[in-house]
Amino acid sequence: MTAATGTEVSTDRPIGRGWIGFTTVALWAIFLQSVTAGRIFSGDDWARTAHRTTAGLLVLVTLAAGLAALVVLRERTAGRRFAVVLLALAACLVVQHRLGTAAADGEDTLWLHIPFGVAIIAFAARANGLARRGSSPSGAAT
Repeated sequence: MTAATGTEVSTDRPIGRGWIGFTTVALWAIFLQSVTAGRIFSGDDWARTAHRTTAGLLVLVTLAAGLAALVVLRERTAGRRFAVVLLALAACLVVQHRLGTAAADGEDTLWLHIPFGVAIIAFAARANGLARRGSSPSGAAT
């Protein structure tokens, strides 16, 4: 029951298809970071700017989405878990951004930056899977 309206709120509503779209786009954007990383290693100057800019945008957008999910999905089945996963993904992206910035500044962090990027792709896929399960009409993940 909500305090504002005094009406019963169903907690078994799905979290919504928009979140599937968001996590799918985020997953692809994170994956495509490996393409720009490869272009950096190939010597393309534009790739470093694209990689750094995309990384910063991913951090901001994922953090905003996680905070929005905390508010919007707080009473839905799997909504809070989904929001926490998005916030954890944003935290991982912050760490990844710092590792990449340190590597670009000449510090020896590339050996961490690359495998952590692979792990983040897997984590983003997990967030996408959680959104898909949470949006199914047969019931959300718990």
